Amino acid sequence: MGYSISHGTNPTGQLLRSYSGLAEFGRELAYVLSSRDWRTVRHLFDGKRLSDDELVPPATARKIADILSKAATHPKITPQGARDARDFSAAAAYAASLGEPWVWSG
Repeated sequence: MGYSISHGTNPTGQLLRSYSGLAEFGRELAYVLSSRDWRTVRHLFDGKRLSDDELVPPATARKIADILSKAATHPKITPQGARDARDFSAAAAYAASLGEPWVWSG
């Protein structure tokens, strides 16, 4: 099981990620992000399941996109982590550009 995340770039328009995959990516983000940036994204990537659909407002999605874009270029991020950061950043930025909430459904 996992999450379907809106505004993705695959043919269905969503990102699909398992709970364990998100938790692994979250551990990597916690390592490469500043504590301030990690606090901003932690609720999505800390490995804890969201109780309901998470609606990230467009302004917050824009902040998250910027943080993940920065993470993707960190010298200590793995190649897979960089790909995930770019994918999530693109999805969040796309939602923000449309003025729509970024939706995470579990």
